[in-house]
Amino acid sequence: MIGSPSDPEELDQATECLESKFCNSLDKVAPLKRKIIREKKLAPWYSDHTRTLKQTTRKLECKWRQTKSVVFQIAWKESLLSYRKALNHNRNMHTIII
Repeated sequence: MIGSPSDPEELDQATECLESKFCNSLDKVAPLKRKIIREKKLAPWYSDHTRTLKQTTRKLECKWRQTKSVVFQIAWKESLLSYRKALNHNRNMHTIII
């Protein structure tokens, strides 16, 4: 049986050797890959106002799905309608400008 190193310097060398062997093994089995992250381009007509309307609509939908209350269903549908109108308006304004 191999004894463990007693000298701190020997211990450091043994640790570095093991780390090197583990890294080499890992690189062979699962090499690092480059991942290209591309930023999403938001639609030019999607503004802070429409984002806020969408968030509100989603919250109301979630609340309605949790409670199944008619009050929340009506509020969600009205919010959804106002979000769609705002989005269509912004989209139409953008196409007119271009």
